[in-house]
Amino acid sequence: MNMHHEFAPIHVVYGGADRFKPDTPKKLAVISAMFLKTYASDEKEFSEAFEMDKPLAFIVRERVAKRLSGQAVQDFRADFEDGFGYRPSGEEDEAAIRLAAVVAEAMEAGSLSPKFGIRPKAPSAALFERSVRTTELFLNALRERTEDLPSGFVITLPKIESADQVAKYVEHVDRIEGQNGHKPGSICLELMIETPQALVTSDGRDAIPMLVEACDGRCESLHFGAYDFLSSVGIDDADFELHHPLCDTARQRMQLTGAPLGMRWCDGVTTTLPIEIHRGAELSDEQRAENMESVHRGWRLAYNDIRQSMSMGFFQGWDVHPAQLVARYAAVYAASLEHADGAAKRLANFLEQATRATSVGADFDDAATANGLLNFFRRGMACGALTEDDLQSRGLDPHKIRAFDFAALVTE
Repeated sequence: MNMHHEFAPIHVVYGGADRFKPDTPKKLAVISAMFLKTYASDEKEFSEAFEMDKPLAFIVRERVAKRLSGQAVQDFRADFEDGFGYRPSGEEDEAAIRLAAVVAEAMEAGSLSPKFGIRPKAPSAALFERSVRTTELFLNALRERTEDLPSGFVITLPKIESADQVAKYVEHVDRIEGQNGHKPGSICLELMIETPQALVTSDGRDAIPMLVEACDGRCESLHFGAYDFLSSVGIDDADFELHHPLCDTARQRMQLTGAPLGMRWCDGVTTTLPIEIHRGAELSDEQRAENMESVHRGWRLAYNDIRQSMSMGFFQGWDVHPAQLVARYAAVYAASLEHADGAAKRLANFLEQATRATSVGADFDDAATANGLLNFFRRGMACGALTEDDLQSRGLDPHKIRAFDFAALVTE
């Protein structure tokens, strides 16, 4: 498998490809910081918004504010599917070429997110030519402006239904890659699991291993499209929820069949957004209160969804509105800080046991658990939830944690 990028973002922001600009990631950060300042101006309001204890809220809010003042957007997907819609062919052609020019400008300015990619339309029979054409127009136009691909570049394929669809699309990626002089396999893919056919074939076999194999080493992660999935299995939209029991079943199947293949996975989005009901400078006290309640409600729903997804092993999810970044970082940071003490004690205990076992020639078979704890701290530092001081105060060496070398840790 072709895993190019060790960096694992905690979210991916989707936005219409036609609206993307070189400063879009920065503008999203500014808007998200404005929402934090307006609707959680201190730890009291932050605590109320997320139903969080005040001492924890004080630390989490401070760290969220710091993240939003910098590189808040870790991953961005310029969307030609749901976020773009169905438009005349010429209009989408122009949008793909325009996006390439904008991305090249952003690359030169250093303003892209650490990971970036596009989502063309589904490679289904009806849309296959459109999907490939958009991909080719974007990559060819980008190649005219720069020899390099964006950092962490990936193409997200939506509404996959068969390995044949994926394999056929990959043939075109191979061709485009070759004609533009890119290193073979340099373009990574993400597969969106949004249909039952992407989980189980018509003859009852697991579909994900076939889909990943069809990527020919390019697949790095699986993304779950909860609402398209629920619709495809006949659930009424009144019952759409990110953690509907059928969604949990789909996630578990993704994990059980994707984990042996080294896949990462990404969860869907909370569709109730933390947005203001009333706009304008001259608002009444009642209108301001209604805005506060609306934003807090959207934050709480997203926060709870994210925490539940994390408990199931989904550490990345979609965001579609800048205000959701507040809830995203609040959830991840709170979870990291809540679990840091216990995780540090467990890791120290594992390391002590491992050293003893090594010294007497005994077997030590808890490496997988210890690796999981190392991953916990590594993720926490990467996203800003945990600082080096946090680790050092708990008796851990942040440099060793970043090295992620369990063998080195237990043999010193």
